Amino acid sequence: MSTLYIIFFGSLIFLTLAVFLFKHQYKYIFLNFLLLYIGFSILSYQFIINKKEFHILLDKREFLNDKDLRFLPAHFLQKDDGREKNDIIKFEKNDLSPIEFPLSSNPDGDVLFCVEDNIVYEKLDKFGFRNDNQIYNEKFHDIALIGDSFGAVECIPNIAQDFFSDKNLKIINLSSGSNGPLINYAITKEYLKYYNARYIYHIISANDYTRNIYSAYDIDITRELNNATLKKYLIDKNFYQDYFLEENLKNYKIFTKKLSKKYKEEYKINLNHLYNIISGYNTVLYFKQYIESNFKVEKKEKYKLKFVSKKDYEDLKILNKKFSNINKGNIINVIIPNKDCINYLNFEQQTDYLLKEILVNTNKILDLRDKLCKDEFFANLLFSKGGHFNQRGYLKLFESLEKDFYNRSLNIKKIRKQKNK
Repeated sequence: MSTLYIIFFGSLIFLTLAVFLFKHQYKYIFLNFLLLYIGFSILSYQFIINKKEFHILLDKREFLNDKDLRFLPAHFLQKDDGREKNDIIKFEKNDLSPIEFPLSSNPDGDVLFCVEDNIVYEKLDKFGFRNDNQIYNEKFHDIALIGDSFGAVECIPNIAQDFFSDKNLKIINLSSGSNGPLINYAITKEYLKYYNARYIYHIISANDYTRNIYSAYDIDITRELNNATLKKYLIDKNFYQDYFLEENLKNYKIFTKKLSKKYKEEYKINLNHLYNIISGYNTVLYFKQYIESNFKVEKKEKYKLKFVSKKDYEDLKILNKKFSNINKGNIINVIIPNKDCINYLNFEQQTDYLLKEILVNTNKILDLRDKLCKDEFFANLLFSKGGHFNQRGYLKLFESLEKDFYNRSLNIKKIRKQKNK
C-alpha cells in the first residue's frame, strides 16, 4: 500500500474516531473537518480518475459535436444579477419578430441538452419543448406539465412521458430550465388558446419565490417581473404572442441557430465550469456550506431567506389568483424539494412560505416534500455532480403525478354520478 493511501485512511480513521470520542463541544469541529476532508478527497479522486475525460472536453470539445447550444427563456431576461455574461442574451426586436419574448428553447433544435453526470443531447419539438411533434395533432391532452428544469426532465435522455405507466395518456410537456412562475403562466396562457388539458401540473421549486440571503442571484419571479413583455401577461388579459403558431417562431429558430454558431466559434472554455462538471465540485460545495452553517454559534442566523419585495408581492398575488383560475381551475401546484432539504434548516421555511403566503388561496396542491425528502434519503434521488434528479428521482416524481391524476379523475366521476342520481 502506498504512503498516500496510508495517510488518507489514517487521517480518515482519526477524524472519524474523534467525532465519537471527544467532548460534545469539539464534536462539531471534528465532524466539519471530517466532511471537508471527505469532500476534498472526492475532488482529488475525480481529478485523477477523470483526467482523460477532462482533457477530451478541454482540448477537443467533443461534447459539442455538431449540436447547437440550447437557450432558455431565462437567458433573454436582461436583468443582471451576478450571472455570467453569456447567461444574458442581447437581442433586437427584429431578431424574434413577431414574438417579443421566447417562452421555450430552440424551436426544432438539435441541442446539447445537459452536462451533469451524463452528457445528454436532445431533439426538441417544433416549439422548443421536449415532446414528439405528433402530440400537437391532439387538441386535448390529459396532462400538461409546466415548470423549470425538473419539469423538463433535465439531464437524462428520457422524456417525461416515459415515466408514466399508462402509455395511453396524452401528455404534453411545456417546461424549460430556469423558468419561474410568470414565464410558466405565460406559456400556459398561450397553450390554452389553441389546446386544452384535463389537468395542468405546475412543478414549483423554492427558488421561484425565495433565495438564500447569501445568493448572488435574484428570485426567479423578481427577474421576470422586470420584463415588459412578461408583465403584459399579468396586466392585459387579451395579450398573446400566438406562440403556438409555428410560423411565428421562424425568426426565433433562425436566431438560435446563428447565435449557437457564433458562441461555438468564439467559445472560450470556462475552466471553472468544467471543474464543476468533472470534479464533483457540487459535493465539495455541499460540505463547505455545511461547515459554514455549523461553525458559528448563532447558526440559525445563517438560514435567513430573502423573499420578494413588497411591490413584487402585490404582483405575485395577482399572478397567483390568475394562475389558480386558469384552465377552469384545473391546475395542480406540485411542490418539490431541492437540495436544501439535505443541508439547510430553512427548507421547511422556504416551502411553508409557499403554502402560507404564495399558494394560500389555492386548494389544488400536491405537496411532495415528505415523499421525496423525508420518506427516503433525498441524495439518492439526485445526480452526484449536479442538482437534478437522476432516473430514480424522476420516476418518483412522475409516479406521484400519475397517481394524483387518477385520484382526481376518479373523484370527478363519483361527483358526476351523485349529481345524476
